[in-house]
Amino acid sequence: LWFTVGLHPHNAESWDAQAEKIVRELAAHPKCVGLGECGLDFFKHKPEEEEIQLKAFRAQTKLAVELGKALVVHARLVTRENESRFLRELK
Repeated sequence: LWFTVGLHPHNAESWDAQAEKIVRELAAHPKCVGLGECGLDFFKHKPEEEEIQLKAFRAQTKLAVELGKALVVHARLVTRENESRFLRELK
């Protein structure tokens, strides 16, 4: 049995130093193969939530790279403009 750990975009407002600490600790487990599901979900969202989701996604992407873990990406109803921003975040 393997697992991933992360913060879903619907809960992006909860991403803070404590959330990062918890994700980092859980990601250190030998059975953890990646971070996620994280990303962007613009279904039934408020425009101001986009930046909050991007911030959480950016942090989890950097953490996955730092830890050498896979990234499970969630993308729902992302516009072309946001898709470009989304892809830039992955680079």
